[in-house]
Amino acid sequence: MLRNKAKLEIVSRILGHSSVATTLDVYRHIYDEEVLEEVELHGPTSKMQPALERALRHKDIPKA
Repeated sequence: MLRNKAKLEIVSRILGHSSVATTLDVYRHIYDEEVLEEVELHGPTSKMQPALERALRHKDIPKA
């Protein structure tokens, strides 16, 4: 659902999580993958830097 751009709040309710934070903790890797895909398509921007660094920490991908 998240890969298909479903709203995090809705997915959290469907899964019965007590909060959106729980859902994000469990499925953060999906967002990290999306950040890396966006960087591949458009290049990094300063606004993306924190998310990009987090994504790279969770992957075995060398920093460019």
